[in-house]
Amino acid sequence: MSEKTILNFIRTVVYAMIVAVPLVFALNTMFPFIIVKSALFQSLAEIIIGLWGVLAITHREYRPQRTPLAMALFGFLAVLTFASLFGKDFFSSLWSMPARGLGLVSLWHFGLLFLALASLGKQIDFRKVFTVSVATSIVASASALLTYKDSYLFINFFKVEDSRPGGVFGNPTFLAGYLLFNIFIALWTLVKEEQWRAAKVISLTGIILGVAALFNTQTRGDMIALVMGLAVVLASWSWRRNSFVFVLVAILLSAGAFVVTVSKNAHFWGSIPGVVRLTSFDLSGSFATRLLVWRSAWQAFLDRPLLGWGWENYNLGFQHYYGPMLLKNSFQDTVFDKPHNLYLEYVVTGGALTLLAYLALMGVLLYYVLLRSNDNRYKAIMLGLWVAYFVRSLVIFDTIGTYLMFFLVAAWMDTRYRQQRGELPQQHGNHSSARMMPWIALALVAIPIYFVNWRMVYASYLEHSAANYYLLKRPQESLALFQEALEQNSIYRDYTMENFASVVKQSYAEGMMYPELQNLVPYLVREMEEVQKRHRDYYFYYLFLAEFKNQFHQFNRSYLQEASALAEKAVALSPNRQQIYYVMAKTKLLAGDRDAAYALLQKTIALNPAAGDPHFYFGILAYERGDAEVGRKEIARAKELGRVPNSPEEAEALGSLAGDIAHNYAEAIAYYQLALAMKPADTLANMIKLRLAIAYYFNGVKGSARDLFNEITASGTNLKALAIFPLIRPMLDEIGIVY
Repeated sequence: MSEKTILNFIRTVVYAMIVAVPLVFALNTMFPFIIVKSALFQSLAEIIIGLWGVLAITHREYRPQRTPLAMALFGFLAVLTFASLFGKDFFSSLWSMPARGLGLVSLWHFGLLFLALASLGKQIDFRKVFTVSVATSIVASASALLTYKDSYLFINFFKVEDSRPGGVFGNPTFLAGYLLFNIFIALWTLVKEEQWRAAKVISLTGIILGVAALFNTQTRGDMIALVMGLAVVLASWSWRRNSFVFVLVAILLSAGAFVVTVSKNAHFWGSIPGVVRLTSFDLSGSFATRLLVWRSAWQAFLDRPLLGWGWENYNLGFQHYYGPMLLKNSFQDTVFDKPHNLYLEYVVTGGALTLLAYLALMGVLLYYVLLRSNDNRYKAIMLGLWVAYFVRSLVIFDTIGTYLMFFLVAAWMDTRYRQQRGELPQQHGNHSSARMMPWIALALVAIPIYFVNWRMVYASYLEHSAANYYLLKRPQESLALFQEALEQNSIYRDYTMENFASVVKQSYAEGMMYPELQNLVPYLVREMEEVQKRHRDYYFYYLFLAEFKNQFHQFNRSYLQEASALAEKAVALSPNRQQIYYVMAKTKLLAGDRDAAYALLQKTIALNPAAGDPHFYFGILAYERGDAEVGRKEIARAKELGRVPNSPEEAEALGSLAGDIAHNYAEAIAYYQLALAMKPADTLANMIKLRLAIAYYFNGVKGSARDLFNEITASGTNLKALAIFPLIRPMLDEIGIVY
């Protein structure tokens, strides 16, 4: 393979990466908008890096140079890697989690991609690269705009459930960060093109649709970053041309900000996508929660100030200093594996050394913008992008979209720097001195492409199929697919195992048994114990195992004692987390120690009396303990705090408690109706209808009871085959039900 052929191949793969990574997704996988993008990026990057490596070996002009940006970037990656070696969970540092896929392995892929593109110099036409990127961002913008609110053109593909579309990225924040970079790139290509050609039309379209889509995502950090970045561009241009215009621009921007602030409650702003999120900003709401998270992050940094906890190990530091005031309504409120501040993330996960290395990298980029260019348009736009990225990073973390664009822009800036210094390589013809080396390189990169990237995606597909078979009430097929997924030995096998155990536990709670459960449960326990050992510093796996053993305590008499010990270890890692005390209370309740369970739930409430979840679960326990008055009071208090039944199962459970224990059948009817409104699975729905019919009967609404019993029998249910038939037979006879 000749030099020219290799270069053409690399260019083709670069274009493929720019298009495929943002746009490709697979809904039949777990984390469908991330897992495929991550695998695609790594595979295409490996091809580019491998072929560039051949050129670097055989052609001196393509070898990397010691530019300030290259040294700063690899200094940052080296420091972060070194810090992670001394972190708490190096496996998580390497691979991250499937919901993000941005571990050290991915970061080094980005770094080496930067080095390859920067070293190739003029052989990469960045004007075309950016035009293709902007064109791709137009499609990404359209995917969000077409699924915004009442637009249903692609609703089945993107599964939009609210007014914050994520389009081809699935997540509005992920999409917004990607678009932010492309808006500034489109602005650059727009002013750079001298004539109205296709590239100029693409750039203008990219700006218009990009801004509209970004505001439709309603991601406050990116919206503010965009406005500030564009203000910097405008101010920079006006300053260089006319100081009066600069002053006028500053006055108009300040006046605009003042008008929005004083009129934020006006109905007018609600009609503008995104602006309503800015005008509804409340210091006592999500921002107050963010401040609590940042305080915990700062305490975690002070605990390990030099090298931190390890990349992607933010959750391990956060758990120690979790503040109970974070719990609002549900235990899901307490899950934070990112501080939503990039600088805090780096200082917690990599320590002060990593943060300094990252700030040095940002400083070099600013140096490239301000001091190494004579092009004022370039300075203005790149300064605007720098400011926008810096601002968004104060409240948002990086994603695969922002990393892709960041490293592409960095490679371009490094190329411009070398061009100014006259250090760019020139192609010397069609050399063919090492025809076999490119094929050897491609064969070598095929190994990680297959054994890491492909298996990761295939295992995710199998896991998704297994979960779907569970939802279809087909446990035999689900079991076989989970086992096949685990046999792939994906880098995310631990997460697949956790999902497998969760599904088996949930199905058992719903009354659906997986095959050979007596053997399956001990197997899952052993496997999850191995997972817990690999992640021994994370409270979650101790708690997960405790919940699992609680669920299956009938299978082994020692499980409750083991669950109690696991929960104690979880408390040692996260002492103020209410969820752990709830699991401990459940263990005590199963062991027959209701007083201890009662005390634990009271402690949970005391950690944050304004949280709804502890009141909710305390109310359930009070009902089960026979104290209906306290149960009703606690459930009512939970409702006041915003904690209502979140699932058909919870609503059904409350209905049964209200009816069977408190004999408040009117209340039971309301809960059963709520459960049915949540559209439960058929098996659960039939059970709820049966309980609802019984509640109607005891509440004196015998006509409704008769209608519902007839509906149940018409659906094919054999009432005589039910375990409770002897109990309900008298009422069936009374209201004239034929069984």
